[in-house]
Parts: sequence; C-alpha cells; structure tokens
Amino acid sequence: MAPSQPASKRSGFTIDVGCPGCGADIELDDDFFLAVCTSCGSVLRIVRPDQPPAFFVTTRLSRRELRFKLDRALKEAGERLTSSSLQIKHLLYPYWRIKAVVLKLRNTREQRTAMVVSSEQPDVEYDVDTTSIWLSPHETTVAAAAPLAGVPASIGMRSAILPIAPLTSDRVEGDYDLLPVVVSSEEAEAAAARSIGVMGMMSHGDFGQNRTEWFHPEVDLVYFPYVVIETYDSNGVRRFVQDGVSGRLLKEPIANDVSSTETPSEIAMTFGSLGLSFHRCDNCGVDLPDNHSYFYSCANCGRVDIAEQAIAVNASLAAGSAPGSLLVPFWAFDLGRSQEQELQRLFTSTTPPRELLIPAFRVERFEQVYKLAHRMTVAGGRFDWVDADASSLAGYRLAPVTLTLPSALSLADVVIFRTRIGRDPNAEVCDRWFRPDDVSLRFIPFKLEHYFYVDAMLSAVTFEKQLIDSPV
Repeated sequence: MAPSQPASKRSGFTIDVGCPGCGADIELDDDFFLAVCTSCGSVLRIVRPDQPPAFFVTTRLSRRELRFKLDRALKEAGERLTSSSLQIKHLLYPYWRIKAVVLKLRNTREQRTAMVVSSEQPDVEYDVDTTSIWLSPHETTVAAAAPLAGVPASIGMRSAILPIAPLTSDRVEGDYDLLPVVVSSEEAEAAAARSIGVMGMMSHGDFGQNRTEWFHPEVDLVYFPYVVIETYDSNGVRRFVQDGVSGRLLKEPIANDVSSTETPSEIAMTFGSLGLSFHRCDNCGVDLPDNHSYFYSCANCGRVDIAEQAIAVNASLAAGSAPGSLLVPFWAFDLGRSQEQELQRLFTSTTPPRELLIPAFRVERFEQVYKLAHRMTVAGGRFDWVDADASSLAGYRLAPVTLTLPSALSLADVVIFRTRIGRDPNAEVCDRWFRPDDVSLRFIPFKLEHYFYVDAMLSAVTFEKQLIDSPV
C-alpha cells in the first residue's frame, strides 16, 4: 500500500496531528506558519519541532497504472511486454534537499565600434569591460542512501514543485520500504558546494576572475518514491525501475541484484514532528487574525507582539508617518560603535547609517532584496522612531512580516558580502563579521504610485509593488 494520502487534492503539506478544536485533518501551506481548520474554522499556529521533520513526495499511481506505463514504454522500445508473473516493490529513497542563496560575479568584455564622421578616418574599435553581480536562489538534492541501480543520484528541484508531506511512521505502510540514510548532511553539503565550485570554474571571465559563492545552506531530508518491477517469463527474469510519481521508466532491464554491492553504515536519524496550537493572544486569549504575519496586534486588548522569536524584539514606527500609508516592515540590526565605521564605509551616505535594514518580508528575487536593503540602510539614518503600539498603528495598513529573524540574519550576511564584492571583486568570503548589539522591527511608511511603492517620508526609496504581499 502506498503512503496514506490527504483527502484534499489541493497542493500543500499534511500534518500527523488533527485540529485541537475538533480533531479534523489539517492541510498546511508551505510556509509552516498558520492553518485554518476547514471543519470548525479555528485559526491554528504551526508548532515547529527542535529537530527538523523529514518529508516524502506523495504518489497516487496504482499498481495497474504502473504496469500500463511500463508496458507502453516497452512497446515503444520494441521489447516484449511484462508477463502475468509480476512483482512490484515500492521504495522510498532519501535525498538531502539543500537550499541556499548563490552569488555570481561575471566579468565580460564587449567590443564596440565608434563611428567617425570623417570619411578619411576609419571607425574606432574599443573594448568595454563590465562586471555583473547578481543573487539568486539555489536548490539541489543529493542522494542520502547507498547507490541503487536505476535510481538517479539527484531529483533536481522536483521536491520544490511536487506535493510533499511530513514523514511519520504511520504514513509508511504495506510494501513501502524506507531506505536507510548512509550519507550525512555534512557530506551532502560538501558535495553541493563542490558542484557550485565546478559551476564557477566552467565560466571563465574575459578579464579578472569569475566567482560563484553560496551562503547559508538549509538542509532537510525528502524521500522520493520509486518502484522496482520484476517480471518472469520463459526467457528469465527482468527488472525495471520506475519513477513512483510519473511512472516513467528510468532504466532498461538491470542486473540480478538491484542493491548496492557495498553496504555503508546506516546513520541514526531523529526527526521532529510538527504540532498545532490555537493562534490566540497570549494576553487575553482572543483569536488573532488569520493573516500570515509574525507581527500582530490584538483587536481586543491592543497587545502588539512578534511571534516565534527567540529573543525579545521591540517594534517601532518612523516618527511623523502620515496616516493611511502602508507600513512596510524591516529588521533593523544595530551594529554598535565597534562596527559602525565598517557599516558607514560600505553604505556611504550624507547621513551616516546607524543600522543595517533588511526587508522583513519574503521576496523571491534576491537581487531586489539586496537593492531595497541597500537603499533603506542608506536612508535609515534620517529617520526618528517611536514605539509601535495599538494606538500609534491605528489608521495605517500593515504589510505582513513574513521573514523570520534567523532568515534576516542570513540575508544580512548576503547583503554585506554583495556590497563588499561590488567594491572589491577579490573580497574574501568570511564568517559573519558583524554581531548585532540590538535587533528591532522598524515600520516605514510607503505610498503607492502607479506600479511602485515610494517611501512617504523622504521620497527616496522605491520598490515594485508586486514584491510585497497584500497589506492587512
């Protein structure tokens, strides 16, 4: 039997515990923050475990569908079809999924021609050297089990687009075999880093040295379904491996033993389980709004709080903000006097910046994150701040806080190195050079002008309106 499936056909995550209000099954979005019970309407907060959970890619192919797809592939290849003597074995093969931010520096030289007005003189040819730097998300997968004949060493980015669910023991039933993990996460990270390095070496600069660096890889484990089919006839035994999601034939008939000739030592793995709790105000117990934001204000008692932060964080608002503006959140890192000079050297401004400001909302295009962080850090020294509370926030629209503090710290490293390498292409990647003395959440007012948001205080910082989620 295949791993049990959620009743809903919507994409997303399922969880191994039910609604604490009515016990109904819960389906999650991939941000692992909030869920709304479709049965009783309770707003629920996802409780993350200390140990990261493992996931598996779900599949709905029946035995009949698998055999039909295999026979069709054999017929197209001119091979004999499967016999009535057929055995199907289901496998869940583990892959380390690694997500990171990649910085690429490319040096290109373009030859151009300047036309000379005089017909007696030839046109002038000259070279233009350009250094381009950009940031992009990177995701890859590395096999975590022993090599298996017919099974690929990576599934690429398929885990990002296929439905997956947290893996629990009661979800693996019947003839599904869970292959043991024999490759550590550290080994997988090292392999992915080598592939990034090879990518950089394959691209030679027209001048100087091209560079490819990655930052803050995040690793989790994803099990992918495969099917091993054995068919018997008068000519002997044939074995095939099929993709458990698409049914695609991965390999022609393979050797008698589909397992690895060597058996590496299994690595003991411990995974956490996601939990659920009511999304309610810690002060008065009233249900909080179901918008996906780590910052919230209770409509009943007025309490303002930031969820899921390991340390106390103060929230503040730019003084003099005009009511009706959209308040856009930024994580603010006060680097203290010891690192103030380095910050001011990197982010030159007529008013020396006092904090590094990182957008507190998720943006898929990392180069846009860098540009907005750089502009806001440069302009931030010109703002004064007042405490953000229920009364000071009244009359404003709030953009949701969807980026956690740990993620913002990782992005700060990327922004700083992106700035450094823009000044010095040979800058070295080093450990985080800054240790913030203080962290706060800053809300800065912006107004919508056509397709852009423009800061309502200085009219100096802009960003495209599609970068931010709908205000609340």
